[in-house]
Amino acid sequence: MASNDRPLRIPRTVILAKIESTEGVDANPTGANDAVQITEGTLTPAGEVLDRKPLNRTMGPKAPVQGTLMWEFSFTVEAKTDGNADSGLIANKIEFDALMRICGLAVEYSPAAGHIRYRPESDPANQETATIYVYFDGVKHILRGCRANVEFTVEAGGFGRYVFSGMGLYTKPVDEALPATPNIYQTQPPVLESACVDLGSPSLFNPIIQSISVNMNNTVSPRMDPCSSYAIKGFVIGDRDTNGSYNPEATLLSDFDWWADYTAKTERLLEAQVGTTTGQICEISIPKSVIREMPYGERETFRTFEISYTAAESATGDDEVEFIFR
Repeated sequence: MASNDRPLRIPRTVILAKIESTEGVDANPTGANDAVQITEGTLTPAGEVLDRKPLNRTMGPKAPVQGTLMWEFSFTVEAKTDGNADSGLIANKIEFDALMRICGLAVEYSPAAGHIRYRPESDPANQETATIYVYFDGVKHILRGCRANVEFTVEAGGFGRYVFSGMGLYTKPVDEALPATPNIYQTQPPVLESACVDLGSPSLFNPIIQSISVNMNNTVSPRMDPCSSYAIKGFVIGDRDTNGSYNPEATLLSDFDWWADYTAKTERLLEAQVGTTTGQICEISIPKSVIREMPYGERETFRTFEISYTAAESATGDDEVEFIFR
């Protein structure tokens, strides 16, 4: 008779992620080169269960059949670097580089500019996939062909966080020990302080905010294919609708005319910098933020605007948001 040797302990979780050379083919990530530290995460088998309730003399159901099957995941990571992002070198890539790239983001490693930058990529030929290994205290899950969405959030006095939510091809889990020495960056994430949020172009204003976010809102969908295991060939990013929110203190119109921007749908550069030490700065830039909604809110004893915005692209496209590490 089998016995339950031990439960799977939540803190003993290791994530590895590596870009695939061929979509859906295991890239074999390693603990030494591809570990990603997460602060929380979920992993769920998802798909369609085919219920069977044929007509019969009895009223009970028959055993269901598994139809489609895939993995759905969500990982939260701290916005941080190895401390040398200003080198612009691939050797100093951010720890969650592979997760950023499966969100339809193209990476630019630029020593000349002194940064590592991610911008949207709409050409399917240039969008990448990754293999992700998820270890739960001795159980290994392999997710292939992964694509995802990313949302960034940060609050004043807090760390920035990236949340990656996506899908991967299903493989049955196996028992396997955690990687012995996952190579996790030991740097601390910077805090949003001593760096103003900029709202500018055509003019410059530093709104006093409590939080800011940007969400690419990628639409990730499975590709149905009867030739493939569980009838899923892979996944596609079919669309995106980049937007976000921030909540500045409400001001006099003579300080800043929010109402003029709201009614005219003025396009303004919106930037937030987390960290002030060179090499450890994490920045988001929305060149053309446009206010969608602006209801009043409140914080403590004063009024705020609870702003939602669209991140509009320019005529050249694929430039509505930039994630910069420098």
